[in-house]
Amino acid sequence: MADPIANLETQRTDESPPPRTTRCYTFCRNVLISILSCIRYRSVQLYRKATSKHIDENKNSTDDSNVQIFKLQEEIELLKQKNSSLRDEASNYQVLLSSITSYRLADDDQNNSVYLTEDINKLYDRISKFVTNLKKGVNLHKHEVSVLMQRYNITTKGLEIQLVKEVLKRLVIDTIINMTDTYFRSDKSDNFQLERDIINPLSPLLNNFHKLSNERSGSSDIIKAVPTKIRQQMYMILGNLAFSNIIYEEEKILEHPFISNSKNELISTINQYRTINDDSKRTEIENQVSALIRDVISIFYFRRYTQEPIVEYMWIENNKPVDPLTMDGIWNDDDIGDLVVKFCSFPLFGTELENPDKMKIYTRARVITD
Repeated sequence: MADPIANLETQRTDESPPPRTTRCYTFCRNVLISILSCIRYRSVQLYRKATSKHIDENKNSTDDSNVQIFKLQEEIELLKQKNSSLRDEASNYQVLLSSITSYRLADDDQNNSVYLTEDINKLYDRISKFVTNLKKGVNLHKHEVSVLMQRYNITTKGLEIQLVKEVLKRLVIDTIINMTDTYFRSDKSDNFQLERDIINPLSPLLNNFHKLSNERSGSSDIIKAVPTKIRQQMYMILGNLAFSNIIYEEEKILEHPFISNSKNELISTINQYRTINDDSKRTEIENQVSALIRDVISIFYFRRYTQEPIVEYMWIENNKPVDPLTMDGIWNDDDIGDLVVKFCSFPLFGTELENPDKMKIYTRARVITD
């Protein structure tokens, strides 16, 4: 739409000068235009300022958010590390707890079930070597052997060499056990009764600890495991050190008097039934008797108590039907149903021996069949 004031001014250009009213109007219009321009400019400035402030605020807010996100990420990483550390710590505690409450011995422990089984078999071989094969260079005292057979309730028409050897092996074990039992029952008071003074109160003490952990409130799996762990450790020490040589006056070594006396008695006992003619062979065999006695005591009195449950041993009675699962000997499998035990020379070792369903065999009994 055309501006009337502009048209009026055009018309007045060729005519006479405009009247005062027109000039005033033009002036006011120009002033108004200037004012509007200023207002527009100011509005633009204010808008720009407001926008810039808003942008700055948003930027600051964004920066603050980024800082907070970074801090939260750091906290998350710290929490992850702490969680991992706690998980490792809990795992270590679980391993420690399992170790404390587990009765299994380490694979390299000489008392674990594998090594114990091997040593029981080695003991039988060592006893066999001491008895000898009763053949060349060995005199057999038949009358004394016949009396010994009667003592073990064996009836036989003649002296079978294999049977005599097994009877003498049993006699070796029985003699050592009898001598050891006598030592533990002794009331002597000297420096050589240390093993007796340890072993006699040990079993009652362990039994009382077991009762305490099971019959008093406040107990736990760890506490209940302690008596068994103590028993394993105590008998492990006894198995290693009991009746070993004695150190006196700092560097001097003395064979334990019990071992010395037992060695002489065992040699004398077995020599009643057989004599080794060759002096060098006899000396070689007799020099091993001390170690043989310690091995028998270690297995029968100490090392079997390092197992959980405790390893038991059982002598098979004469005339009992042969069981190849628990007995070892020489027989024909086709005739096994008709065979009975004539004599047991080495006991059965295992756990839960009276319970066929739970029985665990370490070594089978050595028997002669009839």
